[in-house]
This record gives sequence, structure tokens and C-alpha cells, in this order.
Amino acid sequence: MSLQEVIREFCSIALLLLFAYSAGGKVRNVTAFARSVEGFAVVPSTWVVPLARLFIGAEGIVVVLLLGGLVWSGVLLAGMLLALGLLVVFSSALISVMIRGLQVPCGCFGTDDRPVATVDLVRNAGLIVLSVAGLATASSQHSILASLLTALMAATFVVIWTHLDDITAVLRWEPVVLKEGK
Repeated sequence: MSLQEVIREFCSIALLLLFAYSAGGKVRNVTAFARSVEGFAVVPSTWVVPLARLFIGAEGIVVVLLLGGLVWSGVLLAGMLLALGLLVVFSSALISVMIRGLQVPCGCFGTDDRPVATVDLVRNAGLIVLSVAGLATASSQHSILASLLTALMAATFVVIWTHLDDITAVLRWEPVVLKEGK
């Protein structure tokens, strides 16, 4: 398996898993996700529920296209393009919230009380790079064994990348100040 094939497989499987995780979290509680969309205050209130459903549906379509792309590269290209488009839209909304100083939950992977933060933009930037790399390599051939190994690497990447905020919180070092006499 060539490097180009490994990159293509890794990107497509990582994005497939990521969008499946994201859509799954949102589908479990559409109402909560719609409240997150509403909190972003970028569309009229009458658009919130239809837009929330549209995003969930689009993420589901990305999953189907990327899954089909494991067999047929023409479908893979469409999945990568849709993934990239959604990530650009989501990142634009995150930037808008941060510029306006709103303290709203991200809702990136379903229900979450943690407000939008810089780490969300860093995560999305990495995912945009993943989409572009996948697009750049979308036309190469497939190998089953290499695909399985790459799937394992992609799954590990997705688990780490979707929990980047938790990992950074654990890795923050805060010195303990001891008081005299205790």
C-alpha cells in the first residue's frame, strides 16, 4: 500500500467515524442540539429546528458517502467534499460566536454544557486539513488488509481528536500552593 493510499484510507475512515459519532450524539437529543444551534444566534428562530435537522442529515450523508467510498472512489470524493463544506460552515459559526463573546455550548458532538472555546477551532482546523488531504488522495486504489490497519489508526485518531478538550484539561499543570503551618 502506497503512502497516498494510507493517507486516503486514514482520512476517509477518520472522517467517517467522526461524523458518525457527531451525528449519533445529535440524533440522541435533537431538541438539545437545536438549542445549541439557537444559542449561536446566527439564524432566525424559525430556522433553528429545520437547520439542526439538516445538519444531522448532512452528517449522516457524509457517513454513507464515506462508507461507500471505501468501495468506490467516486463516492469518496463526494463524501470528502461534503465533510469539508460542513466543517467550514461549523467553523464559521464557532468563529462568529467567539467574536461576539457568546458563552454557548458547542453542541459539536451532541449535548455538551462546555462553552465554545479555541480548542474547538483547533479541532476543526485539524479536521479541515484531514478533509483536504483526503480530497487530494481520493482517486487511488484500495487494499483490504491495509484498510483494516488504517481503520484502527483512524479510530484512535478520532477518539483523541474528539476528546481534545478533555485531554488538554487533564494536561494543564496548575501548581499547588501550600500554606504555612499546614
